[in-house]
Amino acid sequence: MPKVITSDYPIQEACMNKGSTLELALAVHAAGGYASLASWTYDQDWQQLRKEIKRFQKITKSNQLHLLVDLDWFDSPKDMHDIVLGMEIPTVEIVFGSKRLLPQDLARLIFDYIKPMKDHGVKIFRRLFKPESVAIMEQQCLDGYMIKGVESAGAVGNWRVRDLFIEQQKITPHALLIPYGGVGTPQQVADYMSLGAETVGVGTVLAYSLDSPFKPEAKQFILSHSSK
Repeated sequence: MPKVITSDYPIQEACMNKGSTLELALAVHAAGGYASLASWTYDQDWQQLRKEIKRFQKITKSNQLHLLVDLDWFDSPKDMHDIVLGMEIPTVEIVFGSKRLLPQDLARLIFDYIKPMKDHGVKIFRRLFKPESVAIMEQQCLDGYMIKGVESAGAVGNWRVRDLFIEQQKITPHALLIPYGGVGTPQQVADYMSLGAETVGVGTVLAYSLDSPFKPEAKQFILSHSSK
């Protein structure tokens, strides 16, 4: 099956709150990876987000950019669609926010926010912490999942990423699956690609890079206290 996400290397910058910035996105793209930005980084300053997407596209001469959008942060579908559809973003990672949604509210969000993007050809992803059925995937207009687990940033869920990846692949064999946690070696990347991953998400390793927005002192403190 042809890959939807194309880059020189099968590495995607995992979306990080305040960590996924234009500078890091440009560095990832220049290194041959698939870059990302996150709406969380912009504190609802959508004009600045549009400005930085436009700059990314101008510098790279490409629209190959992944965007995380938290629906809690947008006042209307138009605000989000002006960015995603207006700037031809090819892949979107949906976050429903912290609100506990009633079924009718979730259905409304899907119809108003997500379905129009899906209808325009945008590939829709959502983070996954436990196995989900084909019915849920179709109901939410999803093309695939970012697989997170106990070794991911935030240590979420009860599944290890690789185990959840394999289990979800059995349930939804046509879904685009991207492991999102615990990857730090070429061997791990090769393993996931051999299992059929769309690409492989890397976040924390990139957070230590020179192009990351985190302060050098913070990076050095973490690295000096790491076991590896």
